[in-house]
Amino acid sequence: MAVKLIRGGDPNLPWEYVGLAADAKPTTGVPAGSTFLEADTAIKSMFSGTTWYPPKSEMEGYGATVATRPLATAVPIGYAFQSVATQEIWQSDGTNWVVV
Repeated sequence: MAVKLIRGGDPNLPWEYVGLAADAKPTTGVPAGSTFLEADTAIKSMFSGTTWYPPKSEMEGYGATVATRPLATAVPIGYAFQSVATQEIWQSDGTNWVVV
């Protein structure tokens, strides 16, 4: 599958591409914030302006303190949260936070 530009053209706005994981991702003239969807893996990467980066995990989060931790019921079961201030880690069981 050849890389296809799905949406784009304005150099001031992010563009959207689709292709396969093995395809070379474009870099020349691509605005920062553009995305590339790998049709065969469903992984969406984002372009920094120089490099394509994979998405951050949706199964982990970080915050300055425990006060910034989301509700355990608002995240997927298995989601891990780390307090940067204390280095403590909790994992959601879907109802409560469990200390790891």
